[in-house]
Amino acid sequence: MLDFPLVPGARTALWSVEACRAILSEVREQSADTDSLVIGLLNRLNRSPAGDNLALLLGKNATVSKKTEIAVQLLALEGIHARAAHGTQLEEQRRNAAVINWLEIYQRDRWIAYDPA
Repeated sequence: MLDFPLVPGARTALWSVEACRAILSEVREQSADTDSLVIGLLNRLNRSPAGDNLALLLGKNATVSKKTEIAVQLLALEGIHARAAHGTQLEEQRRNAAVINWLEIYQRDRWIAYDPA
């Protein structure tokens, strides 16, 4: 039995588990604390080319929203409470505002926002 949730859309359970472990191991090696882990993970998610492990998790449509959701799941595997947030930037006299995605982690009794792009 697996000890963590699988990433939706991954081709097979075993490949997604190994991909998650490999990505987290790579990011963890470069991190000193939670903040640097989150920043490192977001940088890794936005690196081009993505690499085989990340490409497996992201699929063909690597939107900011998808990258944020993958970050939430990977951070959960590290025991870090995280959530994807979506909203719009309010401006006077503006219609059809674009949806903005961001990542929030819960640390020191508050939610801290990170730009996933």
